[in-house]
Amino acid sequence: MVINVGRTPDDRRMINSLYATASTVFSTIYVSDLPESYNSMLFATAAPTTIKNLMDNYALLYANKQTPNYLLEIMAQTYAGLHPQTEPGMVFTDDRAPVEQITNSMVLNFLLAGKVDSLR
Repeated sequence: MVINVGRTPDDRRMINSLYATASTVFSTIYVSDLPESYNSMLFATAAPTTIKNLMDNYALLYANKQTPNYLLEIMAQTYAGLHPQTEPGMVFTDDRAPVEQITNSMVLNFLLAGKVDSLR
């Protein structure tokens, strides 16, 4: 499973909560911050995996001359953006999860902190 998750430079609450929620079902979770954006990709695998799996697949694809360059670039960016999960988050359990409240709070905190200029 892959989820695109919004964040700010200083607020990873949504990532932390989606990580915690996905961890209740999936064996392995990875988070990769996308370069030059306020987005992260959360990857969840049903079977246990390791970063070595990604690197092994990258090596196989790199050796294949038919592999499109953009695929190798995306894999390299994903690896470079890997972010360790260090903070626990709220587990969302039903359709009353406070997704909108967390998102609105993140946006307001970002705007009120005067960081709008960093969007350019």
